[in-house]
Amino acid sequence: MKHLRKIVVGGFLLLAAFDFFGTRQLPEQLEKSDDRKPPLTSSTHWSQGNPAVAQQNASFPGRFIPPAQNANQTNSPSALALKHFPKGTVLDSRLEQLSASEFRRTELIETTLKYPFIRLETRFRNEGIEEIILGRHEVVADHVSVELKPGATEAELLAAIEPMGGYIRKKLNLEYAETYLIGLPEPTLDAVPEAIEHLSAYSKIIAEVDGDGVSRKTVIPNDARFNNMWYLHNTGQSGGLPDADIDAAEAWAIRTGSPDVVIAISDTGVNYNHSDLKDNIWTNLAEKANGLDDDRNGYRDDFRGWNFYEGNKDVMDKDGHGTFVAGIIGARGNNGIGISGVSWNCKLMIMRVLDTDGGFSSDIAEGFDYARKNGAKIINASHGGTGASVMRRAVDNLEAAGVLLIAAAGNYSENTDNIPLHPASYPNQNIISVAATSRHDSLLAFSSYGPSTVDLGAPGIAISSTTLDHSYATYSGTSFAAPLVTGVAALLQAQHPGWDCFRIRTRILNNVDKVPSLNGKCTTGGRLNAYKALVPKTTLAEALDGNGFTWTTSGHAPWFGGKIFSHDGVDSAESGKVWHNEESRLETTRTGPGKMSFWWKVSSEPNYDFLVFYVNGSEQARISGATAWAKRYFDLPSGNNTLTWRYVKDDSYSGGMDKAFLDEVIFLGVSPAITSQPASLSAFVGTNVNFSVNTTGTSPLTYQWRKNGANISGATRTSLTLSNVQVADAGNYSVLVSNAAGSAASTAASLALCNVTVSPSTASFDSAGGSGNFGITMTGGCSWSVEKTNSWITLDSSTTGTADTPFHFSVAPNESSFARAGFLTVGNRRFLVRQYGIPAPGSMFGQSISMTVTNASGSLPNNGTFLLATSIGGDAAAFRIVPLTESLPADEGTFSYSRNSSSSATLTLSGTTNYIAGLTFASPAAGVFNLQHESGETQSGIFATRTGRPDFNGDSRNDIVLQNIEGVVAAWCMQGTELVEAIPLRNKKPAATGWKVMAAADLLGNSELEIILQGATGQLAAWCMTNGTNFVKSVFLRDGVPLGAGWKVVSATDFNQDGNADLLLQHQDTRSAVWFMNGTNFLGGQHLRNQMPAGIGWRICGVSDFDGDGENDILWQHQDGRLRVWHFVATEFVAVSNLRTANSDWRAVGMNDFNDDGKDDILFQHKDRRLAVWFMDGTNFISATLLRNGQPLGGTWRIAAPK
Repeated sequence: MKHLRKIVVGGFLLLAAFDFFGTRQLPEQLEKSDDRKPPLTSSTHWSQGNPAVAQQNASFPGRFIPPAQNANQTNSPSALALKHFPKGTVLDSRLEQLSASEFRRTELIETTLKYPFIRLETRFRNEGIEEIILGRHEVVADHVSVELKPGATEAELLAAIEPMGGYIRKKLNLEYAETYLIGLPEPTLDAVPEAIEHLSAYSKIIAEVDGDGVSRKTVIPNDARFNNMWYLHNTGQSGGLPDADIDAAEAWAIRTGSPDVVIAISDTGVNYNHSDLKDNIWTNLAEKANGLDDDRNGYRDDFRGWNFYEGNKDVMDKDGHGTFVAGIIGARGNNGIGISGVSWNCKLMIMRVLDTDGGFSSDIAEGFDYARKNGAKIINASHGGTGASVMRRAVDNLEAAGVLLIAAAGNYSENTDNIPLHPASYPNQNIISVAATSRHDSLLAFSSYGPSTVDLGAPGIAISSTTLDHSYATYSGTSFAAPLVTGVAALLQAQHPGWDCFRIRTRILNNVDKVPSLNGKCTTGGRLNAYKALVPKTTLAEALDGNGFTWTTSGHAPWFGGKIFSHDGVDSAESGKVWHNEESRLETTRTGPGKMSFWWKVSSEPNYDFLVFYVNGSEQARISGATAWAKRYFDLPSGNNTLTWRYVKDDSYSGGMDKAFLDEVIFLGVSPAITSQPASLSAFVGTNVNFSVNTTGTSPLTYQWRKNGANISGATRTSLTLSNVQVADAGNYSVLVSNAAGSAASTAASLALCNVTVSPSTASFDSAGGSGNFGITMTGGCSWSVEKTNSWITLDSSTTGTADTPFHFSVAPNESSFARAGFLTVGNRRFLVRQYGIPAPGSMFGQSISMTVTNASGSLPNNGTFLLATSIGGDAAAFRIVPLTESLPADEGTFSYSRNSSSSATLTLSGTTNYIAGLTFASPAAGVFNLQHESGETQSGIFATRTGRPDFNGDSRNDIVLQNIEGVVAAWCMQGTELVEAIPLRNKKPAATGWKVMAAADLLGNSELEIILQGATGQLAAWCMTNGTNFVKSVFLRDGVPLGAGWKVVSATDFNQDGNADLLLQHQDTRSAVWFMNGTNFLGGQHLRNQMPAGIGWRICGVSDFDGDGENDILWQHQDGRLRVWHFVATEFVAVSNLRTANSDWRAVGMNDFNDDGKDDILFQHKDRRLAVWFMDGTNFISATLLRNGQPLGGTWRIAAPK
């Protein structure tokens, strides 16, 4: 970033401490004028005195204005930058003229936030020397948020961001969406818009891409402490207007709260030890303070909430803002100390999403989703800012879940209809946006307002509450008006536990005190009243449950709201008292189309006095007599509809109560309709399939997918994805789409499963290449296609078809000394193509006989069965010996051998001809062996040794390497699961500080063991050993060049079949890679699986041949105990296998052959340090046993190798 200009913002520490959204004024100043703009904090303007401005033509919108010559004019940060980031440094800026008087300023600011680089874009108009703000946008300058579409993969995302140099900075913990923060190479003025433009082209995988907005507190601190709480009960103290309060005292006579109501506080944290708060702090009963994620929600020890800003469990307030908010909502009441919150009894869930100077939309979004998942029904957000799609999606999800979000409108003295502040300005129906009023019921001068985006006012000046120092103070701001509304919502939730957020919101907004200063400034034109919310004056709108209807009543007697008879247990509308030949009429309008519902009943003279319902003057239904409550549904046509209920009497007599009742009139919206049906599919076994529909209808829509008419558990998204389909998945699939207005069922789409057989499934070639073929056999009627993964394979037959057929291909020469592997994909099958590299001089590797043995000393395996096969070249005198587990044609015979010694064996061919041969090692260190035929003919070949398995005492058994916290390294010489001897290496001389043993292997190819260590800076070294435990020297690997940041060695084994041990690496983000080595020399590196991470919580435990193909496979374990194998040919990924799941208290720490069956077993360590072994047959579990009879590992030691 050396090219950036640095402009230091200094001298504004007082503003930083006391002004976040408005100017610092005394309380009496704040109340004098509702319409007054706050004074400017700077009179220096980019356009002032700039010749480019004076001479520019107004017809050039977007014109760039070059910097003026006056340094004070070009190097001065904007007033908004000074206000928002008083401790910041402006690194770069740009000014553009959009019209004659309208400008856009873009600034790149380095701040003290955790994401320090911020892009601030301000649109303003010049009026004399004053800048009138028209809009502002603040986002992190070096990352964007990306939400993937359902079915899109992280690998596809990595491919999309690679061209722009992007990387995954963080994956958000959001249950409803796969959302990532994508880091950008460097922060610039245009980095974010350019990234958004680039990623918008990937619409097939990306649902949303946006900046990460900045949010901050909405607080105006006061100088003096006020020892009264006028806003709860205003008697005119301090010159206030009597009853300009929220009537809390009257409300507390009805309800003081409930511990069952959980309120999430999205803020700077909370001092949970404050004496007035500690009894009301929420506790996560599913979590324990043990360093583990007991409830498996992705957060360890989140027993009071979570710190999303810093990513840890520390929710203690460091600023004081959140503690103050918490006290307003839920300071313990009637306890004889301090103050009283609005809700005396509740539970406060702490979500720390802000630092002292602000926070980010991505953290806030994670906090919102955490609150929803953990049972909070109400969230207080006394902060606001630019917002971003990631926050908007989180708010949408809160709305769908029925969670109420109460937010501060802001302290900008602005109309948020024009300049929105999020989340308060989002249009969601679960949001209450709160402005600030005074003790005189006037709109405070600093408070933002909005005729359509702000809902109501609440007291916001001289508010008393709890502080960080366990005391109390008085502050002002919309930050402290919002929690008063939150407290009232908590009282309502306690009074009506079954109410959803929409009903609570309606109750609060329909029962405000109308005040002139708020007329035209917010949707209700009123100020919060707690008492009316709990026991409202029953109006028709309230009695009929709001829902946006406007009611009129006429006739001989009006309808009215009553509380005695109701369906919902609260209130209902009742017809007025009428006499013979009279009526009581109730009427409203609603725009269609859509479905509506209501509950009604009547108590009247049967068959003579009626309650009649009309739509546009046309009778729809009538009831008479003594009826019970009944629910009715009606479809409204398009256009404006007049809805009328008439209680009509005849000319004589009466019956019953002579009344009609109406309750819960709801417009349900448009019923779902399916505009695009799911399509029938034919698919190969083992592939993934997707069914989807397009729908219309009023949100929220719910989906339930079915198979053969039965619901599929958990299949409740807009599309249905079936992974790794099997024959049992064939059937008919459909979806039922529902909303409050009704439901619609799709047509059934059939899924037919096909299978393809490829025979044979592998082919091997020497370095010269050649041609090959395999047969394709189809079942199920699908069409097949052949695709290749490597350019060195040529497809010589038609690549598509439906019939059974042979398929021909050819392989180009391999000019490298490394072996390589490729695949031909046919439907759900893979055909493996292996090709050897150019053999070393004198070597017959790949031409005559190759054999894998258990260690570098040339010792033969124990007695067993191998296959004897003719060589690839077709030379009848050349043979290949491979383990029986490898798939080869049956006619090549079974070759049994008996070990005579560590270097010779007798082999017998079973088949049509008895054949006996002798096998000896001519040069074990060089890997050369001789095979002598019965006829006396001798054939030579090369054997490949398996590296990474230490043997310290020369008994051909695998041993274990350990290291303690002081750096001392030791060897456990094992016989199976029994410890024979423990040997300290280097006479207990420890490794240098910061160096850890990572692996052990014959790295130098000298049939001796090297112990591989990694330093704290990423450097690698090897201890060269001789005769097992004798130290010779230390050498650096790759001349001391360190690994990249975040990488570590996890194993050492031969990945490229050159006979030399290579290094397997894992990054902290779970990517993996291989360093190809020739001794200590680095040959090159290769990422595995195209840099695809294994996923959060996964780590590499070891390397082994799990499928018997002679290739290295990688064992992974998740923190929850799951085990998984990635199968490879060389470094080409083939498949994944899931092993049985271990108890999460057991951690896989290595691989070793503990029962001498030639197959690796898995070594585990328990959290109590006991060791155990899973005996394995490839990926199949055989049995388990404790190591060393259950004796635990010493407290400072760890298992270092083999892995």
